[in-house]
Amino acid sequence: MLESISWQDFFTTLAILVGTYYLVTSLLLYNKELVSLVRKKSLPTTQQELPIKNLSGANQNLMGEIRYNSPMTTKENIVESQELAFKSDNREEEEVITKTNSTEALLVGTIADLLQELKTLINIVSHNTMEESSPLFRAILTNYPQLVGSHYQEAISLFIYATTKEQCEFTLELDQIKSWWPSTNTSN
Repeated sequence: MLESISWQDFFTTLAILVGTYYLVTSLLLYNKELVSLVRKKSLPTTQQELPIKNLSGANQNLMGEIRYNSPMTTKENIVESQELAFKSDNREEEEVITKTNSTEALLVGTIADLLQELKTLINIVSHNTMEESSPLFRAILTNYPQLVGSHYQEAISLFIYATTKEQCEFTLELDQIKSWWPSTNTSN
């Protein structure tokens, strides 16, 4: 039976059914609007033509009444000239602070890189011996001579000590870790 129906007949029937469906739905749902379009009347669009009524039938403003704020009074603050403090015109102090801040920012980035390398190395050498691991730590620390003599050197040494104590099979001494740092005369 389905073999006797052609594709053209199928699509024609489908188009007629879909068109009829939309026509009936539009007539049922948009009856008033369609009738007004046919009669060439425009839909009421102003607020006067479409009043909003509450359940009692009286008109009400949907958003509420407009309330205008009164202008705020401003207080004038009077300050004596002796109470004013101005920044000094010392450019040298400003340059030193800027150089110190930029150096600190560079050191913080360097420290982050060093700690990441140390974590990776500690994971790798956790099952090795101290004799095999010491040259590797020394090689990493010699790549960071800018940290020698800084206040971060002690913290990094303590980090190595604590992390190897937790994760490695060998134990290190803090003095041994401090000896891995390059000497201060080779730093920049």
